[in-house]
Amino acid sequence: MDTSFVHAQLSNRLGVADEACAEYIFQLAEDESMDRDEKRAILVEFLAAALDNACNEAEVDAVVVEILDGMEKEKEKEMLKVAEAEKERQRAKELEELEKEKNSAAADPSDTQQSTKKILTKEERKARERLLRQYGYEVDECIENENGEVEFLYSGSSTASAPVAAMANTNVQRVKEAEAQKKAGMQRAHAEKVQRDKDARAKQLADIEKKKTKTQKQEKRRM
Repeated sequence: MDTSFVHAQLSNRLGVADEACAEYIFQLAEDESMDRDEKRAILVEFLAAALDNACNEAEVDAVVVEILDGMEKEKEKEMLKVAEAEKERQRAKELEELEKEKNSAAADPSDTQQSTKKILTKEERKARERLLRQYGYEVDECIENENGEVEFLYSGSSTASAPVAAMANTNVQRVKEAEAQKKAGMQRAHAEKVQRDKDARAKQLADIEKKKTKTQKQEKRRM
């Protein structure tokens, strides 16, 4: 969603055609660090000052409510579209998998199983040999048991599973560290955004207060 909806409401209802004003209202309305009532109060005060109180507060409040309602409805529609697209993607994936299973079942099951076993056996053997040699184990013999599974006969320490476990633990630790760094980065980015939004609101409120003071001085001079 862009600022066109906000701009249309301001222009048609209040006669405000300022793009910068529409952009500010749009960004503040999308700010998730504030609740709806807080946004409403800030926007009403901002627009009232921008209009030099040419419109009564009730009229300005009605426009603000219309803007907030419209943006919330549009956001819900976008979320529904995303959810529906994800469902369609999952359906397509499931259909593709079912089609693969059908094609696989149409072939000779015994041939398919035997071919798969040979491919996996070759890959597993090479990977395991590299891993064992990396940690100082010498593979003496590679045999196939009665279940068609590959077994390794090796010399060296009897705790052959130790290097595998060590590598697995290292990989798990790396994943955890990467996830922690990603989470910390997201938290920093969110905190920076919240601070930027707060600074922008503080500046905007300061400008509003300055404008109010100027208006009051002008009114006193007229009196």
